[in-house]
Amino acid sequence: MPTRLNPSNNAFHHPMHSAVTGGDGSLTDKAQQGLSRVAWSDQDTHFMRHALSLAEKAAALGEVPVGAVVVMDEIMIGEGWNAPIAGHDPCAHAEIKALQQAGQHQQNYRLPGATVYVTLEPCAMCAGALIWSRVSRVVWGAADSKSGAAGSVVNLFAESKLNHHAVEQGGVLAEESAALLKKFFAAKRGTEKTSSKKVAADSRTSDEPAVSECEQNELKQNKLKQTELKQTELKQNEREQNKLKQHEAPCTQSPRS
Repeated sequence: MPTRLNPSNNAFHHPMHSAVTGGDGSLTDKAQQGLSRVAWSDQDTHFMRHALSLAEKAAALGEVPVGAVVVMDEIMIGEGWNAPIAGHDPCAHAEIKALQQAGQHQQNYRLPGATVYVTLEPCAMCAGALIWSRVSRVVWGAADSKSGAAGSVVNLFAESKLNHHAVEQGGVLAEESAALLKKFFAAKRGTEKTSSKKVAADSRTSDEPAVSECEQNELKQNKLKQTELKQTELKQNEREQNKLKQHEAPCTQSPRS
């Protein structure tokens, strides 16, 4: 259901894109350090906190914790969280799912006047979808230094050749968003290490590698042959000893016999 937020009486001014990026669209060092210290409106923090709660749902399902909401006229008309693993869908990012839900709500594939809140800087795919949907504003939390398309790697929102431009603003609850991601990946690495240690321990304590049935039969036959050879040698030794005794017997008899 759409959720309406009571408008704040003391909203802060929103910094525009040029305030947080360099001339080439990349995040400046100063902007990167100060992203989380920008004064955001109560509405921004409210909806970003909801996006964070959606990101936590993704984490609980084993997905990378990213959440997104679409807001129009202070009403939430769409929400989503990462689900590519569960859906076997590389496109199932939080922003895409939120846009799909918002489009269904509006019965329109374009969403002019909408603001999208997402906990992580959009990737190129999601930035493209946001541009195609004609949203007016994109607000994101933590920067993505490896695939961010809002200034960290590229900035599609600042591409002058595109026919639509949304205002993008980063850093809303950035520290909380980044902390959630770090916690998720730390836990994942810990699980992988524990699993690797268990496999290594099992390999150290396990019995000898299993052999095939044919190899087992060969081993049994070899053991039988070795046993037969030993028995044959013992019999030959007994026969030779008996022969020696027979030859030595006359010499050992008493002269009085």
